[in-house]
Amino acid sequence: MDFSEVREPGTYVIQAGDTATRRFRIGPNVWRDTILKAINFFYAERCGYAVPGVHEICHRDWVGIHGDKRMVINGGWHDAGDLSQGLVNTSEAVYSMFSLAERLRARDEDPELDQRLVDEAKWGLDWVLKTSFHDGFRVTWATMDFWTNGIMGDADDVTARATNSPYENFLAAAAEAIACRMLRQSDPVLAAYALRTAREDWRYAVEGMGASERRRGAVTELNSAGILASLELYRATGERQYADKALELAPPILDSQQRSFLPGWKVPITGFFYTSPAKDRMLHYFHRGHEQGPIVAMARLCEAFPNHPDWMKWYTVAALDSEYFLKQMARFTEPYGMLPASVYKDDEYLQSPEARREFFQSQVLKGIPVGEHYYLRLFPVWFDFRGNLGTMLSATKGLSEAAHLRGDLEAAELAQLQLQWTVGRNPFVQSLIYGEGYDYAPQYTAMSGDMVGAFPVGVQSNADRDVPYWASTNCHNWKEVWVHPASRWIWLMRDLAGPAMVEGRSPAVVEFREVTSGKVTRVQPDFASGHFRAVLSEGSYAVNGERRVTLLPGGMYRLDPAFDFTVSKEKAGSGQVAIRVEARGRGAHRFTIRAHNLSVQPQELPVTLGDGGAQTVTFTAKVTAADAPWIALVIPDNDLARRKELIGSARD
Repeated sequence: MDFSEVREPGTYVIQAGDTATRRFRIGPNVWRDTILKAINFFYAERCGYAVPGVHEICHRDWVGIHGDKRMVINGGWHDAGDLSQGLVNTSEAVYSMFSLAERLRARDEDPELDQRLVDEAKWGLDWVLKTSFHDGFRVTWATMDFWTNGIMGDADDVTARATNSPYENFLAAAAEAIACRMLRQSDPVLAAYALRTAREDWRYAVEGMGASERRRGAVTELNSAGILASLELYRATGERQYADKALELAPPILDSQQRSFLPGWKVPITGFFYTSPAKDRMLHYFHRGHEQGPIVAMARLCEAFPNHPDWMKWYTVAALDSEYFLKQMARFTEPYGMLPASVYKDDEYLQSPEARREFFQSQVLKGIPVGEHYYLRLFPVWFDFRGNLGTMLSATKGLSEAAHLRGDLEAAELAQLQLQWTVGRNPFVQSLIYGEGYDYAPQYTAMSGDMVGAFPVGVQSNADRDVPYWASTNCHNWKEVWVHPASRWIWLMRDLAGPAMVEGRSPAVVEFREVTSGKVTRVQPDFASGHFRAVLSEGSYAVNGERRVTLLPGGMYRLDPAFDFTVSKEKAGSGQVAIRVEARGRGAHRFTIRAHNLSVQPQELPVTLGDGGAQTVTFTAKVTAADAPWIALVIPDNDLARRKELIGSARD
């Protein structure tokens, strides 16, 4: 049942006869409490800190070793129920917290939440900084399954050896660089040290990339992390070397993406990734997910270099993945819309260890056939590690990034469904976050007890069957608490929490009518300047009765009431597409197109509008490759921020 037309903020129940739901909220910022609870979970997982009701200062005899050097490595956050510690999860959590705080600060909203995020991020940042030996080697992973007495030299001491990992160094550099930008005013000394260490980590990561790629074959994953770190350092320093490295790392990611539809497709699926340009191994995750990596990298490149010749190539990566992979896969889990795991090839099992090949193959063949030799799995092919929040929320982050890049409300709403799945819109009608929503269950924490805001590893499948399975047994690994999905949740909130903000200038009252509900919001501009600012929930709106705008959660928009346009497509013969642009308003304007898989003529079309007039112009395009999607962006007056997208294929 769809109650989306209800837009009045408040606390509601739905009643049918004598049956009623429990209370729920409708409002512009319903996810805020989940952010606070997730922060609380990180606080309760602090290592080396006395957390009331959880533990005293702990693990002062936990040591990292590098050659003849030793350091105490307590601090940061316990990673999971077993009290382990990892640089990947810690770096990503630090980055996520600063990233959300940055958005809050840019919009001048919620200073209390901003400060809570920064305070917790600094605790994790301290551990990222302290665990470096400053020669490329870091403590990247350490397991601790018990509380210790804090005395070095006795039987309960645990040690961990440092490693030199380019991937981990890139993640650390990204966290340190964003920390520098966020702390320059409030803590300049820490900001300077974070930047110095970020430069160092980035340099060692770049130096070690070749050997790492040969060893792991994970070009897509490594280059994505490298682009994010490079662009964060570019923003922090303005130095060209970082921009150049980000641009250098992009082409292998482009070449690692599937661009044409699967052969013999039953569903038009494309846009997923291989581990490298060789395209001999598909990129899958089954536990800790990093599906968002290439999409976040491409979105950041689009933001940083809007006039670069490869801009449309980067945009296309995000568009294909979100439109023809994530959206298409989600059709198979209706009415929940849970993002499935991935597409697998029927002979992939040959790439796994021989002892696991039979079970691997069995899981793939229990999936849904979507093309010749290809199967869609709702849940990953997995073995000992089971639970899909890490993979699902990582894919959701890629989807939410693509949604904002594309101005795609449908993608943002699909991303919201993943949040809803997590808090109870799932087959078990149970919130997976402890202390949030209804019917949440105790989780496997082993050492720390139940913590408000804790996320488990997530829903699993039973044996080789590809259906959700959530037994009541409180057991690792699927019901074990884990900071990885919690950090993904916080990072997602940058894209999905809170209303949209719209600014502009108008001589009169601006009226926004929400298309679905018909709710009207009127905004009075400033009398002297004509400036207005509106705070609106996500949705499609008619502005002053005519202009249509699409607003995404957490987005910031500028409106020009004097000029607007719409775009449409029409098949115009074999392999031909007519792209029509209808402009309204006043003044002289010109339209250009950036396209993928289309040859467009002419390159530019002008319009001259009388006061309140309308004019339609048409571009003629020919599809280059019939077995792949095409994308066209119509851009007015070289203003890329006001672009509008059309997407399709020769088979539409």
